[in-house]
Amino acid sequence: MVKKKGALIICSRKNNKSCSNLFDVTSPAFCTLHRMKKPAIIITITTLYLLFFQLSPYIRVPDAVIIAMFIFAPFLLIYMVYVVLKFGKPSKFTFEERFYDDLDYTRND
Repeated sequence: MVKKKGALIICSRKNNKSCSNLFDVTSPAFCTLHRMKKPAIIITITTLYLLFFQLSPYIRVPDAVIIAMFIFAPFLLIYMVYVVLKFGKPSKFTFEERFYDDLDYTRND
């Protein structure tokens, strides 16, 4: 059963049958993919992935794994940018009001 509340989709299941269809909105996989649209989760996963990628030569990860991580990293980074731009919170201030959003600093004209 799927309930729509604004732009948020709430997933709930009545039975514990496993569902193999990824596009079935009652499946656990769909609910997991829907939760992955929160920017904080994606930013954390991408940051940890890239940190592990940078440290992998020093912890003796095989070269084939490092190359695979190198090929996969741009896709993860592009997805992170997409999620932040689509689901992130916009600033309350304009660029003319504040140059940096996290600092209470007014621009000098």
